[in-house]
Amino acid sequence: MLDRILSWMRKVKLIDSMRDFLTYWRTYSGRDPKEMFQGWLMDYISNYPELLIAEVNYRRGLTQLRNIMIKEVLPKLDLMIHDIIEAWMLILQNLEAVYSLAAEVLPSHLDPIFAIYVASGWRRDWIASILGKPAVFIDLGGLAEVNWVSEDKIRGMLAFNLGTLYHALRRGGVEKFRKLEADPFFRLYSEGFAQLTEHLILNLEFSHVLTEGSVKEFEQKIPEIAVEYLTRAEKGDVEDFYSPKNEIHGVKFAAAYLGHLFSKTLGEEEIDLEELAGLPEPDVERFSKNLLRELAEKTRK
Repeated sequence: MLDRILSWMRKVKLIDSMRDFLTYWRTYSGRDPKEMFQGWLMDYISNYPELLIAEVNYRRGLTQLRNIMIKEVLPKLDLMIHDIIEAWMLILQNLEAVYSLAAEVLPSHLDPIFAIYVASGWRRDWIASILGKPAVFIDLGGLAEVNWVSEDKIRGMLAFNLGTLYHALRRGGVEKFRKLEADPFFRLYSEGFAQLTEHLILNLEFSHVLTEGSVKEFEQKIPEIAVEYLTRAEKGDVEDFYSPKNEIHGVKFAAAYLGHLFSKTLGEEEIDLEELAGLPEPDVERFSKNLLRELAEKTRK
C-alpha cells in the first residue's frame, strides 16, 4: 500500500498560477472591467496558454469569455479576493493529504494535473484535458462564488473531483466521459458515484455541497424534484439541477441532493468500486431511471 501511495504522489502535477494572478490584481484592482479583462488576458492568463485555451473552449469563444468576465466576474473581483486567496491556501495545505487518502481507496493510480487559476468563475466541467493529459481545473473565483472556502469544503471538492477523474479514466478517458455525461441519466449516476468516492476517501457522511440540515430539508421535496428531473431528462435539459445560481423547487444544486441518495444506494450494491465505475451504459441508465421513479413514486403515497 505504501508503495502505491508514494507512486501516486510522484504523479501529482500542479499548475499554480496564483502568484502571477496576484501581481495582475495589484496592478488592475479597481479599474474599469474592460481594462481589467485586457490586463487579465495579456498580463496574466496568456502566461498559461493551456488554461486560456481551456477557458476559451469551455465558454465557446473568446468573445463569450470576455462578456462573462466583464459582466459577472471582474466587477466583484475585489470583493472576492480574500476568499480567493483563502481557497488557494487551503488547496495547497490539503491537496497532498487528500491525494494520499484517495490512493488508499481508488483501485488504480491516477496521473492528474491540478490547475489553480482565476478566470470566468463557476464551471460545470472540472475535469478536462491539458495537452492530452487528464486535469482538474480549479477556478478559485468559482469557489469564492459559492463560498467553498472552508477546509471541509476544499477537502470535499478535491476528493469529489479525484473520484470523478477516476470514473472518467475507467470509462475510457476525459473526452469520452464528457460525451457520456451529456446523457442526463448517466450524469446523475456520475454525481452519485463521485459522492460515493468522496465519502470513502474522507469517511464523511455528506458531500461538501451538503449539510445534515440541508439534507433533512430536502427530504420533503424529494418526490417533486425526482419527477422534475425525469421530465426534464427526457428533453435533455437538466442544467439547472447542477447550477449554483438556479433553483429547482427552491433548492440550489438539486442534483447534489439526488446524488446523495444515489451514492447511498450505490454503496449498498454488492459490487466493488471498480465495477461500479465500469457499469455498462444501458445498466447505468436503467439504474438511474429506476431510482428516480422510486423516489418520484413517493408523491403518490
